[in-house]
Amino acid sequence: MSLPQEIVAQSNLLIDKFGYWPEFANFELLRLKLDHSGPLIVMHIYGFHAFKKTDEDGNPKKANESVITLRFSEVSDITLQGLGERNILSKITFVKIDNLVQTTIFAASGLNGKIISRAVGVVKIEPYENRDTE
Repeated sequence: MSLPQEIVAQSNLLIDKFGYWPEFANFELLRLKLDHSGPLIVMHIYGFHAFKKTDEDGNPKKANESVITLRFSEVSDITLQGLGERNILSKITFVKIDNLVQTTIFAASGLNGKIISRAVGVVKIEPYENRDTE
């Protein structure tokens, strides 16, 4: 079985930012754009590195708060359900099946599902400024 960083193009951007390949646990899906040209999907995810130490409110201290942009090219199938006001992830997996990539989104709350595409890549990682991603 292939590692996600062997499947996802430009995965080095995530590894360079966090120091490891994240599972996307407790990350939040901010925006999902469907585009018929390609067809393609662009996903914006708020992510961070959480420390075991907590702040004065008991929340984990965070570092590298970022908006990660993923692009799914030549999408051939998509199944999504459970879109909510907050879409907190528990995990995202990437599996190579023949010449396609099956991406499975597991939700802690909100959106979950599967995307089948020809390719998946990290487009960019930007600092999170606690603002809308429009």
